[in-house]
Amino acid sequence: MSPAAPAPFAPTAYAAALLQVLRAQAPTLRLDDVLELGVGSGVVLAQLLELGARRALGVDIEPAAVQATRALLAGLGHGERAELRQGDLWAPCAGRRFDLIACNPPQFPLQAPLADGRLPSWSSGGADGRALIEPFLQGLPAHLKPGGRAFMTHNAFVGLARTEQQLAALGLRSRVASTVCLPLPLSKLQGLDPALLQDPSRQGLSRLGPHAFAEFHVLDIGPA
Repeated sequence: MSPAAPAPFAPTAYAAALLQVLRAQAPTLRLDDVLELGVGSGVVLAQLLELGARRALGVDIEPAAVQATRALLAGLGHGERAELRQGDLWAPCAGRRFDLIACNPPQFPLQAPLADGRLPSWSSGGADGRALIEPFLQGLPAHLKPGGRAFMTHNAFVGLARTEQQLAALGLRSRVASTVCLPLPLSKLQGLDPALLQDPSRQGLSRLGPHAFAEFHVLDIGPA
């Protein structure tokens, strides 16, 4: 019997790390207006509401993710405090600004979609892993309130220095709030460009025999 495909929007280690950072930073967060781009299972948006967010907007390109998040929030009693929209990245929140923005973007540099039953939007970040990272960063100045903060997950091997340079050019800075190392499942390992695993300049990506490991960060982004 072949293994069952994973639930399409089950929380990941990335989402769990983001939750941990938000909980730890809770006393310092302004939560009048919050946004999550790419809600997936909805757990990050739910956590922000549990922490006291007054108004929340969740966006995802996948209708199934919007439905999963709506069901989760309703079950937790937060359905009336959150607005959910289906759409691509910043488009559904044009003209709006937020105290806090959270994002766990797909960011694996995959050569082909994963063969594990997940939708392409779940993990694929384009050829270099930055297809969603770049436009997310570019949109921050227009959508953060003065003094606002953004929290995002960021694979260590897709160019943290490049992200820091881009943020500096936008008048923002980042701080690594957490770093996590996790084993890469076979499905992701098979989708990676083999050259990445052999490139010594790729910090945060390593291999021991048949096993591969990746590091990712949770970045705390704010005014420079």
